[in-house]
Amino acid sequence: TTTNANGAYEFENIVAGNYFLRVMTPTNYVYSPAHVGDPLTDSDITGTMGAGTTGFFQVVPGEDRMDIDAGMYICSRVSGYLWYDYLMNDRKDNFENGMNGLFVELWRNVNGTFEKVAQATTGRQPGTASEDGYFNFPCVPPGEYYLRVDLPLIGLVRVRPNIGNDPTRDSDLTNANGPMTTNTFNLSPGQHKSDLAGG
Repeated sequence: TTTNANGAYEFENIVAGNYFLRVMTPTNYVYSPAHVGDPLTDSDITGTMGAGTTGFFQVVPGEDRMDIDAGMYICSRVSGYLWYDYLMNDRKDNFENGMNGLFVELWRNVNGTFEKVAQATTGRQPGTASEDGYFNFPCVPPGEYYLRVDLPLIGLVRVRPNIGNDPTRDSDLTNANGPMTTNTFNLSPGQHKSDLAGG
């Protein structure tokens, strides 16, 4: 069947038994995480029976199952750099190198509580000769986020944030959400936020 303008679907007069659903996504959409929050309003797409499928569920005689749902979203993206402030002037200068091998955590507001939802490791940006210190979260749901850098215990400290008039060359590690974190920021569907950096 096909969903209506409100996203609703219905299969009528089916026999009792065990079923699963397969839902096809529109172009540029991906499936939301399964089983988050209220079972009556969460997404049930788990991929158990293949791409875009639910797990098995039972329908008994005379029952109306109204709780088998599918959530989808358009990917948002977060990327940026971690760099070594050789001049100790709290800004990224042209000759200063990125720092590879550091862990960057992405924290998302989930029902009022921030949870770590992804982790990336800094490295060379693909398609460049030597742009090091690059991190990338290529497909995340729209929402409210912050970043945390897992700084190794080798004597490094963060530079002062938001120094200078060029937001592409300053550091965004403000400690607003704990040590080595950024301020919170919001992502809209399809948005690419690429102005986050840490020195």
